[in-house]
Amino acid sequence: MKLIITGIITIILISMTSHSFSDDEVELETTFIKGNKELPQVLYIVPWKEVKKEKGKKKILVLHSLFGDAFDPVTPKNLGQ
Repeated sequence: MKLIITGIITIILISMTSHSFSDDEVELETTFIKGNKELPQVLYIVPWKEVKKEKGKKKILVLHSLFGDAFDPVTPKNLGQ
């Protein structure tokens, strides 16, 4: 008998909560989003400083790392030493 009363009370409580939630209605307007999947094909890089032309200087690639001079450029002249 106690089980039946507990079941009836549970059913009544569930029906009351579902009824209270069904009263809440919200109307939303339709939103349209227009997009374009195209990506830029060209990247423009504009320098903001004047480039100084230095003649006679040899350009050396400098890589700072934990490996020291392991990545320095090797020329045939360096291999002969």
